Amino acid sequence: MVGLFAEQKVVEFDLDGKEVWSVNASSAWSAIRLHNGNTLISGDGKGYTREVNMKGETVWELTQKDVPFKLYNNQTANRLANGNTVICNWCAATTKLKNGQVPFRFLKYLPIKKWYGHYHHGTIPI
Repeated sequence: MVGLFAEQKVVEFDLDGKEVWSVNASSAWSAIRLHNGNTLISGDGKGYTREVNMKGETVWELTQKDVPFKLYNNQTANRLANGNTVICNWCAATTKLKNGQVPFRFLKYLPIKKWYGHYHHGTIPI
């Protein structure tokens, strides 16, 4: 399974390279198949993380309207065994803090899109 950024979709291929499933997904950076058969997609610069079923229907989504801070690029996401979702959100090196560092965030969400208390916001030197 791969996010095809330019093609704006996520595609699953079999071992022979044949497309066996796809879904439209603007700015798809990464995608993983979940244990429940759904797919978790990270929408990079569009700032979304979305879970879709095999029909391509959105069953869960986190977007800018759901959080009280700026979402830059949602690069990857993983679903934990307890149902929480961890999202890696970062911004390009062109967005710098006053100290010259680039912000990044690891976000952890409950299934009901409630921000979980262990939010980590840090910086990395560029």
